[in-house]
Amino acid sequence: MKTQGQLKREKGLRRDAELDSMYTVIHREEKVFKPLSIPRNLQKELPYKDKPKKGPIDQKKNLESQRIAVIREPHEQKVASLMKMLKMSYSHKLDQLKQATANRMAVHRKTIDREEKRKLARQRVVKKQVFRAKSKLESRDKTKPRHR
Repeated sequence: MKTQGQLKREKGLRRDAELDSMYTVIHREEKVFKPLSIPRNLQKELPYKDKPKKGPIDQKKNLESQRIAVIREPHEQKVASLMKMLKMSYSHKLDQLKQATANRMAVHRKTIDREEKRKLARQRVVKKQVFRAKSKLESRDKTKPRHR
């Protein structure tokens, strides 16, 4: 019989390289930094050539102007509240199921532990009996005179 390695060498078979071991090109996204914002009191102290020419940009005002107000119609509000109630009901039901499962598991573990303790106690009793019988036999053998 030839080993698998010998057969592969004879046939010229090689193992494929693992993809995890190969070098790959790493593509990283370039970091995008926030635009520089200079506080107003600091801007006043700067020389004219270094002062920002467009004035300070308030980020909060910019965000507020980009937001879109979403106003639901009465029917949509009812549907949304109904969906919210259904979701709450479902999550409550799931919590109850998890709790019931945990309780069942705890009871099951207790019964298994009880059975295990009984089994160990029985084994101890049997072991005692076996060793007692063994020691009686040994003591009987020692006390008997040997005949030649």
